[in-house]
Order: sequence, then structure tokens, then C-alpha cells
Amino acid sequence: MKKWIGIGLAIAILLGVLSGCSLFGKKANGFVLFGTKDQVEAMVSKYKKELKETDVYTAKLTTLGSKKVLVLTKKNGEALVKKALLKKIDNNNDIKAIEQLPTITAGQGILFAQDKVENAIIDGAKFKYEGNIIIGDERLYADMYAIVDEATFTKMKGEEKSVGVLKFDRDPSKDFPNKNGVEASLLVTMK
Repeated sequence: MKKWIGIGLAIAILLGVLSGCSLFGKKANGFVLFGTKDQVEAMVSKYKKELKETDVYTAKLTTLGSKKVLVLTKKNGEALVKKALLKKIDNNNDIKAIEQLPTITAGQGILFAQDKVENAIIDGAKFKYEGNIIIGDERLYADMYAIVDEATFTKMKGEEKSVGVLKFDRDPSKDFPNKNGVEASLLVTMK
């Protein structure tokens, strides 16, 4: 009898490990949504009663050569840092939240991209490459992310977009919107 219990327990543990079940890892507690203001606000309304926190940030989608760049203000970039949503990918492909934004001045914004970019200029604004930093745990929606001061953001010509950050009290993975109703979405763990 003890032998059968031991075998059953071993099988249960093996199935848990092979299925990717994480008893100790952090579970997702939110979404990051990318799209138009109306698309993001519709998703916020859909989950309104279940949300612990909601933030919707204005962004602009522009290009640098053939690459899409999502531009945020310094204030919105700092908010993403506080939520542990801006993450650096190191040479070993390990991902870790950054603790603060690099310096942003009136004359120069910062640019995050997988590959180093030299002398980047978008709509007359200069950008300094600051590493392989992403929103959430993967590069999605844009090839690069840029952060500028408020005055520079106002002058940027890109298409206006919204970035919605929805935080739940529970793991919302079963409700994950994928692309339903927005242009792109990420399942995330945030502070």
C-alpha cells in the first residue's frame, strides 16, 4: 500500500513539474494593453469591477528607419518603473526590472532597443541608446521604446496611442485579452 502511495505521489509531482505548474513562482496580476484610447478604455470598462488599479498613459507610435518606436513621457516612464514593468534584458537573456530611468534632458531622450542605435533622431529630437529594455517580459507592439521630456513629447508627430496598465487582486490569465479589442496585450506581474 505504501508503495502505491509513493508511486502516486511521485507521478503527481512529475506531472506538476512537466506541466509548468509553479507552486512558488510569482503569478501574473495584470495586463499591459496597447491600442487606441477607445480600445484601451473599452477594456478598462470591461474589467472595471475586478481591477485593483488602472492607469492609462498617452503614447505616440512613430518610426526610426523601418522600426516602430513607442514614445512615452518621462512621467509615464517613471510610473512604469515604479510598477516594475520596465525590464532590462542582459547578455544571458535574464530579465530584471530597472530601478530608475536613465537621465532624460530637454535636449535628449532615451531609446531602448534590442540592438544598439547610434545618433538616433526622431522628429528632430535626439536620443541616447540606453540598453535592451522592454515593457513587461517581452518586446511587443514596437521594436523600440523611447522616453522624452513633456515638451519634446508634445512636438513629436507620431500616431497617438494609449498604454493601459490593469492590475488585479488575482491571476487574470484566464481572462487574458490577447488581441481581442486592442492592438496588443501582455500578461504581466507588477508591484
